[in-house]
Amino acid sequence: STPSPETWEMYSDETMGANDHPVAPTSLEYFTVGTALCLTSQTTLVSAMMGLDFTDYRVESQMDYRQEATNSPEMVGYTDTVHSYIIIESDESQERLKSFYNKSLALCFAGEGLKNATVMHTNLYLNGKLLK
Repeated sequence: STPSPETWEMYSDETMGANDHPVAPTSLEYFTVGTALCLTSQTTLVSAMMGLDFTDYRVESQMDYRQEATNSPEMVGYTDTVHSYIIIESDESQERLKSFYNKSLALCFAGEGLKNATVMHTNLYLNGKLLK
C-alpha cells in the first residue's frame, strides 16, 4: 500500500530466527515485491495519465516458487505461476478500467520478463578472467 508517494509497506512471510526474532525477507520475497512495485508504479502512472477517478486501489502479487533436491548439488528452483491482482474501487466504466489495466500491464517490464521467454546472459569470472 502507499499512503503517500514516498512510503511503501512490504508484507512478506518471514521465517523466524533464534529466540523467535524475525529475519530479513528472502531474495525470492524481494524479487516478488520488486515485481509488484513495478506494476504498482505503472498503474500509478497510467491512472494519472488517464485522469482515472477512483477511491482506492492496490496491487497484490503472489509467486508460486518451488525447489527440488534441496540442500544437494542437484538443487533447482522454479517459478511456476505469478498471480497479480489490481484491486480498484471506482465508478469509472468497465471499458476505461480495461484500458487502464491493459496499458499498465504493457508498461510493466518485470511482468513482461516473467511472461515471455527472456534471454539471460550470465558469466563466471575468476580473478578477472572470463571462464568459458
